[in-house]
Amino acid sequence: MELVIHSGTLRELWVKLQNHTLDVVLSNTHVRRDASNSWHSHLIDEQSVSLVGHKKRAMKPFRLPEDLRATPIVLPSLENSIRTTFDLLMDQTGVRPIIAAEVDDMAMLRWIHSDSG
Repeated sequence: MELVIHSGTLRELWVKLQNHTLDVVLSNTHVRRDASNSWHSHLIDEQSVSLVGHKKRAMKPFRLPEDLRATPIVLPSLENSIRTTFDLLMDQTGVRPIIAAEVDDMAMLRWIHSDSG
């Protein structure tokens, strides 16, 4: 048995699944069902979300979401469900965060973090 892991946008992975070039897609977004789509999503587990940053000396505790007005943040792209929830929170609180970058790839996120430190 061989296990091959692919990454890509959710749209790209759905197309590969539909074309039978993938057997399974793991995603943190449920599949939308409609008349032309009979796919089902099954919740495997839930993922917690963390806010990670550099601790500065004598810095007061970070206040979420208020401190995002002055602190640049790296976020997942607009297609990510975590980003959708984050944007909703920002809209509800009236906070307009400073978005330094949008990244969906964990390797790229680690590179951005190490490059900024």
